[in-house]
Amino acid sequence: MIDLIHHDIFADALEKIARTMEAARDGSSVSCLVLDGPSGSGKSLVVEHLVAKHQPYRDTDGKKVPVARIATPSNPTIKGVASLIIDEVGDGVPIKGSETAVSERAMTQLRSAENGLLFFDDAQHVVDHRPLKDQLRFTDWCKNLADETGTALILVGLARVHELISLNDQLFRRFNDTAHMRRLSWEDEYDRSLFLDILACIQSQLTDFDTPQLDADEMGFRMYAATGGLIGYLVKMIEEAERIARRNGSKTITVDTLADAHDFVVYRKAVGLERPFDMRMELGPDPETLAHIQTMGLTSAHAERVLAGTLPG
Repeated sequence: MIDLIHHDIFADALEKIARTMEAARDGSSVSCLVLDGPSGSGKSLVVEHLVAKHQPYRDTDGKKVPVARIATPSNPTIKGVASLIIDEVGDGVPIKGSETAVSERAMTQLRSAENGLLFFDDAQHVVDHRPLKDQLRFTDWCKNLADETGTALILVGLARVHELISLNDQLFRRFNDTAHMRRLSWEDEYDRSLFLDILACIQSQLTDFDTPQLDADEMGFRMYAATGGLIGYLVKMIEEAERIARRNGSKTITVDTLADAHDFVVYRKAVGLERPFDMRMELGPDPETLAHIQTMGLTSAHAERVLAGTLPG
């Protein structure tokens, strides 16, 4: 497994979350944050790092859960999300009753668990699958949850999660600056250098394997094309390449290994870049290729608009 790479974008997200958590802990004001970015950008790496760093424990007062992660259901309801909070931070005793009763129990459990940071993962599901009136009710519920518990609430998801917050002025005022896990741009000199540095850092960890020079000019761009400048996809692809090599009893990660890993974890997530590791094909940063790379991690409809030039990547 690849050790966490504390690149600048990752470090910026951690800093903003830490400041949000500190403000909430001080109790001077309710403090919330959005952690957004396209699919594969590394949002989950940030969340997993903080959950792992702040493990649940027990003391004489019972179970403590300083950081918790709730996977927002695909068709979320307030009662359903509150029940998930109880399952995650509570005492394991099931509860039945009204939405109000379950919500109050969830807030009581958060306070008892001394929860300081609560992630709602895939929060855009509220926007995608609930009617407007339910979205408005959910924003009021989030505001009350943060007010009543003092926990730092982090909404994690795609950029359209901001549409949810904008529905409620009172909730909006409780949010700090966004932590944005953005796509790295090959055309930007700083981003390109950062991506190649990350490749070199990853290669330095692959001590059990012989590998191609990942940050070399041609291979570096093929790695970029394969992952769309999205660090989450990059880490997943490399880790899958490690698993393939071990499964084959090999100490070598070849270009073919990378191609196999790409097919398994990334393929079909970008239009027109099906075989970035086909060494028979010339691959360079021409405008058309870069435009296709910018669609990775986007929905099909969004990708089509990017390729048509009506939306940025």
